[in-house]
Amino acid sequence: MENKSTIEISSDLKQHQANRDDIPQDDEQNDSTKFGCLNYRPNYLQFLNSPRWLLALLCGYGVVINMVIFGFRGVVVPQIEKRFNMTSTSIGSIMSTMDISSGISGVLLTYYVGQRHKSKWIGYGMITLSIGSFIFMLPHFIAGEYYYRDLDINNNSLTNPLCRFNLSGMLSDPNLCNNQVKQSTPWIYPLLFIVGLMLYGIGYSIHYNVGLAYIDESISPTISPVYIAVFHMVTTIGSMLGFVTGGVFSNIYIDWPAISKGLEPNDPRWIGAWWLGYLVIGCITFSTSIFIFAYPYHLPSYRKYKMKRLAQTKSVNKVIVDHQYGKRWIDFPQAFLQIVSNRIFLLAAMGLSIDQIPITGFITFLPKYIQSQTGASLLTATVLVGTIAAASTAISQIGSGIIMKRWNLVGSDISRFCFYACVINAISAFAFLLSCDNPKIAGLFVPYPSLSNATIPSQ
Repeated sequence: MENKSTIEISSDLKQHQANRDDIPQDDEQNDSTKFGCLNYRPNYLQFLNSPRWLLALLCGYGVVINMVIFGFRGVVVPQIEKRFNMTSTSIGSIMSTMDISSGISGVLLTYYVGQRHKSKWIGYGMITLSIGSFIFMLPHFIAGEYYYRDLDINNNSLTNPLCRFNLSGMLSDPNLCNNQVKQSTPWIYPLLFIVGLMLYGIGYSIHYNVGLAYIDESISPTISPVYIAVFHMVTTIGSMLGFVTGGVFSNIYIDWPAISKGLEPNDPRWIGAWWLGYLVIGCITFSTSIFIFAYPYHLPSYRKYKMKRLAQTKSVNKVIVDHQYGKRWIDFPQAFLQIVSNRIFLLAAMGLSIDQIPITGFITFLPKYIQSQTGASLLTATVLVGTIAAASTAISQIGSGIIMKRWNLVGSDISRFCFYACVINAISAFAFLLSCDNPKIAGLFVPYPSLSNATIPSQ
């Protein structure tokens, strides 16, 4: 019986060795392990060819990306609504296309890129992300100069484009209001927004999923959690910077460098330069993508830590065969089934999915909600949201670390803790349903009293 078991283990080890050596010998695989572009790989640049410098670069990309995904997103929503005559439902649906694109491409591209040149694909993702940023801001240039009407009062009625009640309790201009209701946004604007967000979601998913895998394969398993924690901690800075920077851009006139004619940021007709942030981020990501292309197929430490992981599996008499998923699409269902069959992973994934429901809504509409409830300016609302987001993220990371250390949570315990914490967070979001009714202001929410009941003072 012992000989039979030994033969089975030996057979598995041989199969594992065959799988490990069965790597396609293409041009990508024969690339040098040195840092550089094409044939220019000087020795004085090789200090950059390390996991620490790779982590620093990916963290920089993460900060820039999170500025758009978690920062600009909430700032531009009320401005795009006003500029392109959209409803909150429409703009919310449009913004969700980035999450849908990121989720689908994250699964498919991570599977495909797993056995390929990861640094090149991260570079492709950054270029895709920059193109998405440029496409997203195109409606601003297509729509032309921003036109707004005066807020003068003539003949007891408001001549601004909003529908209002006049002193007799009737609509000031029924034809104008009917035209306002029937007015629709040209289809090209939502289409460009959707295409830009889809490309941005693809670039984000490649950076996040493939980037972490590229780092993890080149460092010790014991230090890997530290690298991942640093990555998440640093990239959260991008959220705060996005809210603050987006708020600053909202105080710049939409047609910058043109100057508004008597229009101030506190005017209800004011629209800021929402597109300026996407222009800056697009230029940054495109111009800096060359740095990630300089990294090799594998870092020099890759082989060392791969052998270390194999030694760990042998020490427990458990042979884990590397199936080299990603070579053939026909293996995708088997790889997907293997992942979702992992109960620990599935429980954590379910918790995070539930957690993203309120988070995505808050990111998109929380600045607008604060504006409507408090009357604060968009800059004040965005700075407040950014500060709260940064503080809550820091407290939660420190607090979760203390909890796991205090109660010695490992494996499935961490997965359950993650699930329960995410569910509690989702339930607590219902607190935002508590709100006060809008004051009944005559002419805004209710009609003016009829002239027969009104007392007009004598001149």
